[in-house]
Amino acid sequence: MTYTVNAKSNSTGNADIEHIHADKTSGSETTTDFTRDINALAEKYTAALKCGEAKIGDVAGDLKYKRKTPAFPKMQSPDRAEITSVRRGIQQVYQLRSDHAAKDLCAGIVCATATAWDSWERGDRTMPAASWELFLIKAPQILDESSELHKLWWPHIQELQKKRNSKSIEAQEKARVRAQIRKKLRAEGVL
Repeated sequence: MTYTVNAKSNSTGNADIEHIHADKTSGSETTTDFTRDINALAEKYTAALKCGEAKIGDVAGDLKYKRKTPAFPKMQSPDRAEITSVRRGIQQVYQLRSDHAAKDLCAGIVCATATAWDSWERGDRTMPAASWELFLIKAPQILDESSELHKLWWPHIQELQKKRNSKSIEAQEKARVRAQIRKKLRAEGVL
């Protein structure tokens, strides 16, 4: 948008505004509300300045046009119960025994850490509305086995499922070692 102001110098050395005009330079065929408003102001002040009813400062003040932006719906941050319930849902769908594995998966969906997800669940921190919106967009796609996002995430999900299995194997191994130690100590008469 270009604004053209035609002025000439009067006998006192000040500029008299003869004409103000707004031209579109965007190449668009439609005239916007902004252009109509500026052209209406231009016509108003062109006439008023010629008659001496307005000053240049009046024109400058009205030309500071504030564009009205549309109000977009704002996403609200979820409460901790919502965050916990979606994590538990993901945990059940992928049969993850460990809460930590599920938090890791959910946090990865929104590009956060498992620690951040945990603090959102505990209510220590508020989950950003943008992260919640991203989760609501990506989670259904990851759950849909025919989507590209699911195919991309599937190796990570399988690794999380293996981790839960390996953790239980590790726990079994530790229990077996403890039992051997107890058996040895009983044989020596310590226990």
